[in-house]
Amino acid sequence: MMKQENTKIVGKNGIEIIVPLTDKNKAYDLLERTKDFMDTMNKKVELIDQGEDPTTLEYFLNDLNEEGEEVMDKNDEMILVFDKELFEEIELIEDMLEVDVLTPLNKEDYEYMISLLNDMWDTGGSVQRRGDMEKDTSYLQPIPYTIIKQGNKYFTYTRLEGGGESRLYGKSSVGLGGHMNHVEDAWSFEHLLAVNNSRELEEEVFIYQENGEEIDYHYDLAKNSIVSGLMYNQKTEVDSVHFGVLNIIPIPEDWTVEPKETDTLEGKFLTKEEIQELDLENWTASALSVLQ
Repeated sequence: MMKQENTKIVGKNGIEIIVPLTDKNKAYDLLERTKDFMDTMNKKVELIDQGEDPTTLEYFLNDLNEEGEEVMDKNDEMILVFDKELFEEIELIEDMLEVDVLTPLNKEDYEYMISLLNDMWDTGGSVQRRGDMEKDTSYLQPIPYTIIKQGNKYFTYTRLEGGGESRLYGKSSVGLGGHMNHVEDAWSFEHLLAVNNSRELEEEVFIYQENGEEIDYHYDLAKNSIVSGLMYNQKTEVDSVHFGVLNIIPIPEDWTVEPKETDTLEGKFLTKEEIQELDLENWTASALSVLQ
């Protein structure tokens, strides 16, 4: 099996950046850009050591690097959102709250659900600043929750100590995904979903074909995914401003999938019964209700 080559860049402050040596990254000079970024961070650390102490993380994230390019705070990310009032007008909020996953029962239901999402996006979809949306309950943020299926097994990853929030250590999940971003010339929400799913696959996992070569057509997989339902709850303030779009992507049984962040994630294919034995993240626990 062909393994992806990576280069690790370590800064004075202990931050490590791993850069995959892909042709695309080489074309964009990503390695050199990363080195430049780390040099800038090292200089900032030196300033702190000299007593010029920026006390907030935003000082780093919102500053400019030496080339005048802004290093963006995640709260400044521009994301896709829906006007929540549209969901309330057709009682979709109530429908989603009644079940773990609001799933289509037949082909007609499926086509209606896709058409509804497309229509609501055309009517009340917009691009907004992420930090504002996390506090604004008048909008809902769509989060693709993409499951990779292989036969009767599902790619499952477990968070290891040392990566991300400590409250998630040991938690397992079957879903890949994140906030959706704008796509130039996208013609529907369904198209936006496919492009964003493609990006998440490329960023989160290595997918190898039977000959050991990594695939380079993530969009082809994403556009053929099956939207299996919608997930929403109001257990926390964070939950109340997000809803999940559950997707399932089938792949051949002789393909291999590995998480890219092997130092913080461990991944393998498991049956539904095996997944049920794990300590699961909330949306995974909900998604199990529609997995076979």
